[in-house]
Amino acid sequence: MGRSIAPYLAVVTRNDDPAKLRRLRATAPTAPGIETDWLRRINTQPSHDAPLPKIGQTILVFSVEGDPLNGWWMLCSNAPNPPLPKANPQLDLQSIVEGEQVERTDGDRTVNVGASLILKNDAGASITLAANGSIIIEDAGGNRLSLDGTIAFATASLSIAGKQIATVGAVDSDGEALVSKGW
Repeated sequence: MGRSIAPYLAVVTRNDDPAKLRRLRATAPTAPGIETDWLRRINTQPSHDAPLPKIGQTILVFSVEGDPLNGWWMLCSNAPNPPLPKANPQLDLQSIVEGEQVERTDGDRTVNVGASLILKNDAGASITLAANGSIIIEDAGGNRLSLDGTIAFATASLSIAGKQIATVGAVDSDGEALVSKGW
């Protein structure tokens, strides 16, 4: 592509760096037949390793002193890379990771939440740390364990280690209510 002192927009053509250094190759719209050398990423958050852009996404390319062999890239928000939709663009943070997300903390980790913290999967199961301090675990079928003193199950029976259990007030096979824990 020659020397380019000014940053320019380019389109990612390769993201499969053989050296596994998270470099990219790209081509500028002004020179569509010419591919850059491997470009290194400009990362403003060294402890955050975001996914690489996909082929066809737009990046901003910089070169040190215009040297095409000393190029760097930065992802851009534009039509091919639209910002994520969120209720309040000034206050809300949204992130989508299409692959696996791994986080590690070398020490204690504290998450302060103003109301409730909810972990939910696509099947509908969830774990909630509610604003009132209770912990609620719910499976996709609506069975619920609340660690605030109450337990409610949507299914008609409950078993532990394959053995059916009954609670005080349950009705036995003769139609009588159970009033104690056993004989």
